Amino acid sequence: MTKKWQELELRNIMQGLEEFATFISYRSHFGDMRVISVESVSSSDRQADNYHSADILAFRKKPADSQLNESPPLQQKIH
Repeated sequence: MTKKWQELELRNIMQGLEEFATFISYRSHFGDMRVISVESVSSSDRQADNYHSADILAFRKKPADSQLNESPPLQQKIH
């Protein structure tokens, strides 16, 4: 395998992953959330940065018609 062929194969894989992530985000239960981008990170970059601090977003579930009380917020961590 040549280096050029490997680069083209990696681009094809990344494009496929981005399309898959976008497709899955449109099928999610969070209608207002979408995947903005997909990035690849080498293991050396990840070790150098350690772990990013998590951003916490609060979401509220839509209450069912039969529920009278408001549901508590759902917390999700984004790494």
